[in-house]
Amino acid sequence: MMLRVAKAFVTELQAIFRHRLAIGASLLAASQYGTAALNIVTNVLMARLLGPTHYGFVTLTIAYPTLLWSFIGVKSVSVTTRYVAAFRAKREHEKLKAVVKLGYGLDFFVSLLAFILVALTGWWVSQNFYRQPHLAWLMVVYAGSFPFFAITGTSWAVLSSWERFRWLAVLEVLHPFIKLCLIVGFLFTGFGLAGTVIAMSLAQASIGLIMIVAATNLLLHEGIGTWWKVSLKSVVPLKRELMGFFGWNYLFVTLSGLMTQVPMMLLGRLRGPEEAGFYRIAVSIGTVGSYLETSLGRITYPTISARWTLEGEDRIVSALKRWT
Repeated sequence: MMLRVAKAFVTELQAIFRHRLAIGASLLAASQYGTAALNIVTNVLMARLLGPTHYGFVTLTIAYPTLLWSFIGVKSVSVTTRYVAAFRAKREHEKLKAVVKLGYGLDFFVSLLAFILVALTGWWVSQNFYRQPHLAWLMVVYAGSFPFFAITGTSWAVLSSWERFRWLAVLEVLHPFIKLCLIVGFLFTGFGLAGTVIAMSLAQASIGLIMIVAATNLLLHEGIGTWWKVSLKSVVPLKRELMGFFGWNYLFVTLSGLMTQVPMMLLGRLRGPEEAGFYRIAVSIGTVGSYLETSLGRITYPTISARWTLEGEDRIVSALKRWT
C-alpha cells in the first residue's frame, strides 16, 4: 500500500515538473539566480576596485534618480501583460497592438519626465542632502538611461504572453553580464567613479533596446504587424479599467521602491557613503530567497489573464487549485 502511494506521488511530481509552466518557472528562477550571482560579483568588484567610499558614492548616485522614477513611473508591465495576453487569446490583434503602443509610450514619456526632473533637482539633492555636489552630473547621466530601460516592461509583457521564457531567461542574465563587462572595462581603463555610473547607464539602455527589438520581431513573426502604426482608439473604451489597474499597480510598486531607496539615501546622509554601500550589498544578497516565487508569478500571470478571458472565473479557480 505504501509503495503504491509512493509511486503515485513520484508520478504526480514528475507530471508537475514536466508541465510547461514549471519548466518556464525553473528557467526564469535559474536566470534570476544567475543574475543575482553576477550582481554580487559586480558589487564586490566595484567595492574592491573603487574602495568603500567611492562605491558608496555610486550607491548614492543611483538612489535618488531611482527613487524619483519610482514616484512618477506608471509601472506598466503587469497591466500590459494582462491585456496583451487577453487580446492574444481572443485574437484581437488591433487592440493588442494598441496596448503595446500605449505601454511603450507611457513608459518612455514618463521616464523622460523623470530624467528631466533629475536634471533639475539632482544638484540640490547632491549639494544639500548628500553634501556631495560632485555627484549631481552623475545622477543626470544615470537617469539618462531611464527612457530606454523603461521600455523593457512592455517588451517583457509581449515575450511572456507568447511564453518565450527561454528568451526572457537569456535576457535576464544578459543585462547584468553587459553591466559587469562594461564596469570592469571602465574601471581597468582608469575611469573610476564616473566610468562606473556611465557603464551602468549604458547597460540599462542597451538591454532596453535589445528587448524592444526582440518583442517587435516576435510580433512581426507572429503576423501581428507593427505596433507603432496602430491607432489607440480601439482601447479608449477600456480607459476607466486601465486607469484602475495602473492606479493600484502604481501604489504597490512605488511603496516597494520607497522601502529600497530611502534607507540608502538616509544612510548616506547620516552615516556616510560607506554605510550606504554596504547596505546595498546586503540587500542584493538578501533578496535571493524570493526569486522562485517571483518566477512563478511571472509565468502564471499571462496564462491566468488569457484563460480568465476565454473560460471565466469558475474554470480559473479550479485551475489555480491544480497549480497550487
